[in-house]
Amino acid sequence: METRKNVMKKASFKDRMEDWSKIEKTLRDTTELSAKSYGRQSAVAYIIYMMAGSYFASGTSNSRFRNLYLNYAEMPKEKQYESERRVIDSVEKLGAEFLQKIAALRCKVVCRRSGEELLMDFHTGGFGGLSFQIERNGNFRLSPL
Repeated sequence: METRKNVMKKASFKDRMEDWSKIEKTLRDTTELSAKSYGRQSAVAYIIYMMAGSYFASGTSNSRFRNLYLNYAEMPKEKQYESERRVIDSVEKLGAEFLQKIAALRCKVVCRRSGEELLMDFHTGGFGGLSFQIERNGNFRLSPL
């Protein structure tokens, strides 16, 4: 009887090791998949929200940005840095005078979808602001308001 238990234990240990190998493979595959599966448009939208929003004194937003963050978190670090630099460069091109003007303003950030594009507006109540049109591939256009 005891030999039978030992055989059963060995078989179940072997089965557990095979199961663990399957779990490890699944985790590796999932990590590789998740690194590729972030939404570039949503990730760039979150970067715009963070970087462009920092040029204003303060602001509020709708709740959509919680969902955008998840895509940003999945974006590879190098692409995050590259996109952040593009946003900063675009905003800085608006000039020091414009940036000084909006630095004292509060803004309300609104993000909405228009067809294939995400539109993000930084409204200040008519005293200046920013408007971004973000394409599916992560490219964007900036316009001062």
